[in-house]
Formats: sequence, structure tokens, C-alpha cells
Amino acid sequence: MAESERELQRVVDEFHSVSKRRKLKVNVSKSKVMVFERSETEVIDFATPYRVGVPTGTKCEITLRGERMEEVKEFKYLGTVMCKHGSMEREIRERAMRGRQVIGSLGRIMKGRSVSMEVKRGLRNSIILPTLTYASETRTWSRAHQYRIGAVEMSYLRGACRHTRGDGESNESVYERCGMSEKAIGIECGVVERVKRNTLRWFGHVKRIQSEEFVKKVYGSEVVGPGVRGRPPVRWQNRVKEYVKERNMRGRGGLDQVRRECWNRENWRHFCRGHPLGGRERGVRAIDR
Repeated sequence: MAESERELQRVVDEFHSVSKRRKLKVNVSKSKVMVFERSETEVIDFATPYRVGVPTGTKCEITLRGERMEEVKEFKYLGTVMCKHGSMEREIRERAMRGRQVIGSLGRIMKGRSVSMEVKRGLRNSIILPTLTYASETRTWSRAHQYRIGAVEMSYLRGACRHTRGDGESNESVYERCGMSEKAIGIECGVVERVKRNTLRWFGHVKRIQSEEFVKKVYGSEVVGPGVRGRPPVRWQNRVKEYVKERNMRGRGGLDQVRRECWNRENWRHFCRGHPLGGRERGVRAIDR
């Protein structure tokens, strides 16, 4: 990674020289370049007689062994799709698609009359849920994203109950038929609630790690520069505040109190499972997997 095209070319050349000394060859066709920037805007080119729209995206020409590396708008890294504009829409579509592929492969088991509901629920917990929530703790989830992932989970649960959307049964009734609840204790909760718990659990982990760690430096960093026109985008920490407010309805201290409470791992574990802060003192206990 580099902040300019010239600096990135220098890094690529240095990487190539080190690889060559170790008798390693980099595949240029599999190496991509991506520029992280704000969304492209269409501007009018008045120099042309037809005034066509011209994209304003930045071009980056990086070469390796004299061959130009392909510039892409999205790239999958460690199972997560990253887009040049920072949008998570493509990644959410990828999670939903993978989840439906898994459901399709489990179709005969999901609709089998001889398979117990306990087995079907176990498949959901061990296969479908990890597929839908992979790396969910680092994403900024919108309402549309939650609905899309929740629809995939509900598609599996309705199939396990041998029901369809045309039957007019609510999601809560489907959860009850499967022995689950949307905000149940443990892994038997809905996928949207699971995403929120993963986000809060990751927030507590980031707050507890040492300041020298790279993750903590990224968390505390700020982007310098002018803002964009219009409503500011929703950030990851805004979602954390929202999830905290849902669990801590009494509002004692807000996010400042949560930052202090996350140092106590046991209390924070109870809080992530849906209990308000201070619930443990009132005898509230929970068991999570």
C-alpha cells in the first residue's frame, strides 16, 4: 500500500527485486491494482460536441517486468470483497449468495421429513450462520443489509419447517417452530442479533488491546481532508452506539460507561448477549456457546 502512484511503483519494483533474488516469479496476470477513493461522479465534457459524461476516477498505471498490472474496482482478500469506494454492498451480496448456495446444497436435508428439527437447527448454527456472518464484526451494517441477510436465514428456516412465504406466517412464528427466538440467549438467536453481538464483542476486544497494536492504531486514526457534500456516511462506531443503546435502555453514562465496562470481560460478555449493564448484579445469568 502507498499514498501515491509513484510510491506504489517503487514498492512494487522493490518487491520484484527481492523475489528475483530468492528465485521467485510474480504472476502479473494475477496481481491487481486498486485505488481507494470516493465515489466517481459524472461530469460534462464541454470540449466534445455531444457533451458526454466523463468519469472522474483516478487512474493508476503500475508495471511489473514491463507489463502493466490490471486496475480493478473490487478485490477479494481473505474471503472479503473490498471495493475502491469503501462500500460494503458488494460484500453483502457475496455473503447472501454464498448463504443461498449452502442452502441449495442442503435442500434435501432441509426439507427431509425423517430429519429432526434439532439436526436442522444444528446445520444452521454450524454452516449457514458462519457463512452469513463471516467478518461481520468489522462491517457497517445498514437496515437494507440486515434485511438481506435475515431473508437468507429465514429462507432456510421456512424450508426446514416446510413452509413458504405464501403461508403468511410471521418470522417470529417461524423462529418458535424451530425452537429459536430472534434475540435468544446463545447461538439460538437470529442472524441480525448475532451480527450485533459480534460487533460489540469486537469493540470490546479493540478497546482492551495495547495501543502499540496495528489494529488499535487504525481504530484511533483520523482521515484528514475536506468532507463530502450531503449527509455524512454512517460509520462503524455509530453502529456500536446504536447497539449499545438497544441494550442499555437506562442510558447511564452512554458510550463512556461502556468503554469502562468493556475492561471487565465477564460483564462485557453478559452485555453483548443482550443484558443491560449492571444486570449481573441483579442475578441475571446467561450461558452462551
